[in-house]
Amino acid sequence: MRDFSLNKMKNKKVIYKILSFLVILTIFYFLGKNLVGHWQKVKEYDFFFNYFYLLLSFVFLLSGMLGFGLIWSKILKIIEPEKRISNFKAVRIFIYSWFGKYMPGKAWMLLGRIYLGQKEGLSKRALTLAVGYDVALSNISIFLFSLIFLGISFGRELFDYYLIPLLIIPIGLISIHPRVLYFILNLFLRKFKKIEIPLDKFLSYRDIIQIVFYFFIVYSLNGIGFFFLIRSLVYLSFYDIIGIMGAFAFAAGLGMVAIFAPSGLGVREGVLVIFLQFYFPLSIAVLISLIARIWATLGEIIIFIVIYLYSKWRKI
Repeated sequence: MRDFSLNKMKNKKVIYKILSFLVILTIFYFLGKNLVGHWQKVKEYDFFFNYFYLLLSFVFLLSGMLGFGLIWSKILKIIEPEKRISNFKAVRIFIYSWFGKYMPGKAWMLLGRIYLGQKEGLSKRALTLAVGYDVALSNISIFLFSLIFLGISFGRELFDYYLIPLLIIPIGLISIHPRVLYFILNLFLRKFKKIEIPLDKFLSYRDIIQIVFYFFIVYSLNGIGFFFLIRSLVYLSFYDIIGIMGAFAFAAGLGMVAIFAPSGLGVREGVLVIFLQFYFPLSIAVLISLIARIWATLGEIIIFIVIYLYSKWRKI
């Protein structure tokens, strides 16, 4: 009976992986089909290349990636203040485990942080809690950020400029209140590591708001970087930067919660294309979304190499 149950679970995992692969393949098939089918229009489009804007895009992208690591460090220090590690070591843990997101299920990225953190002397429980806080607050923050910015940019078509953000902000403040977040986070922790945070040990509302604010800064850096990536290839008015930042964050957010897609592969590109069509023809939107994937991956490789070489140089 036990063998039958194990085989059933294995079969479900195999089916899940196959379906996940087919979904990603389908998205890229339609994106690629559109790009190839309209290649003549792509060749005739008014492209140019601006090295300065491209360099600037990587400066903002890498700054954002470092920002994620520093937020992780901040959460660790709040949870386990008696066993502090340096900001650099916390960033290194975060960056080294980052590539686990390219594996199905994305759990490897989270487990990697716990494994590497333990090697630095941090407790497994504290690391698990830190992972839970980071996942919950980063996901909530990215959708609040994107909806506010998209509301400012596109809300003018339907309502007043700031009506949508004014509605979203109080909803966001309620969603990150300790009592609400307590329920959400414990659902995740019980499923992930079979533990639960007592309410009296939960982060204060002030700490939560501060961390969400830091995430807003990081998402701003990434969004500005994406805007300059586009500006390095085609003309796009600075007036459109708010909408681009919101679109990039929203696409990244959906990619984060799409568990079946490693690193949001396909999901992020598909959502990004939908929003980029407000600024460019469909084929150009597809091309930019694919270039953005290469750009982001290059940024991840660059920061990994820099952190690795610096660790070897300083023998940290």
